[in-house]
Amino acid sequence: MITLAFDTAMGAGSAIVDEDGATLGLQRESNSRALAEQLVPMVEATLDQAGHSYSSVDRIGVTTGPGTFTGMRIGMAAARAMALAAGKPLIGVSTLEVVAQQAADDHVQATQITACFDARRGEVYLQIFNQSNGQLAAATEPVVLSVDDALAQLSSVPGIVVGTGRHLMASLDHLQYLDGYDQIDPKTLVQIVRTRPIPAEMPLPLYLRAPDAKLPGGKSLEAS
Repeated sequence: MITLAFDTAMGAGSAIVDEDGATLGLQRESNSRALAEQLVPMVEATLDQAGHSYSSVDRIGVTTGPGTFTGMRIGMAAARAMALAAGKPLIGVSTLEVVAQQAADDHVQATQITACFDARRGEVYLQIFNQSNGQLAAATEPVVLSVDDALAQLSSVPGIVVGTGRHLMASLDHLQYLDGYDQIDPKTLVQIVRTRPIPAEMPLPLYLRAPDAKLPGGKSLEAS
């Protein structure tokens, strides 16, 4: 199976083409300001590197968020357009799940993993996962919480915490806080996309709160 997957939700961007677990092409874009212009060229460069085209891939995957609103909108719009034009299924994966899976792959003995992103304004995006026999499963739904509410929720939760919001939870001494999981690993993303059932509907962006930026007249970007 040939799988194309890409991420723009976390600021930086990456694209990967994979064949049954083997990486055929991989490109990255570190300049978040250039993603709108560079996403499609980055994806097409990855396809060229892999010796494939949109028509020869079997499925397309994309991160749905949470993350930056601009990055999510860019990635989701491009993924939808590519999938519709090529007639390929589109699989969406949350960024919280990807970083939790990255940690799970590195820490197979961890039974509970919390993915926590700094959402700013004194809030975090948070989701708790259980790991058993090498399988990761969501224990809670993804939510946006105040830091105080997140601390209260994690006060009786064991395990490890990963993601850009981990430092905001550091007052809880019973948890282990791990560095190295602030960005999406494209190989983990494509691993999830490759093994996920094809959904009946197109995935939607995972907006957990309204965007900070407003259009003229006070209209939110999400409603535009």
